[in-house]
Amino acid sequence: MPFKSKFDLQEAIIKLTEQFNTRIIVIKGWGLEQTEKLENNLKIKVINAAPYEKLFPLTKAIIHHGGIGTTAECLRAGKPFFICPILHPIGDQQFWGLVGYRGKIAVRPIPISKMTEEKFIRSVRELLTNDELYKNAIEMKRLIESENGIEKTIDEIEKHNS
Repeated sequence: MPFKSKFDLQEAIIKLTEQFNTRIIVIKGWGLEQTEKLENNLKIKVINAAPYEKLFPLTKAIIHHGGIGTTAECLRAGKPFFICPILHPIGDQQFWGLVGYRGKIAVRPIPISKMTEEKFIRSVRELLTNDELYKNAIEMKRLIESENGIEKTIDEIEKHNS
């Protein structure tokens, strides 16, 4: 699903690697199909798919579209995130971004249709430098790991079927 933006996302990604001296993994999808400017940059790896449950724990932070599956993997990995909803104003992407923001595990979401390069860079700067986000994300990971979701689910099913 292609999306429209007010800025050149590829150029902004390249600027991120330069300004923050960081490496970036770009996963094609949700409209980000044009990656020719990124392909030969040694600090950027473009891939078509990845098992998030294995990739995310190895990253510093995640920028994504805001689907619940991707958001859940950020939480399980204990990584702060920045949601750029593609489907805004429909869908749940903005909602999950606001949940993460209010929980202080994400920066404020900005729909891709309202994003500018300046807003993108500023939000990523906050994502990479706000220690509170990292502390809270790790705490959320520990909370998730401590819950026995399967046991609770079975108990609820048995309670309602008795």
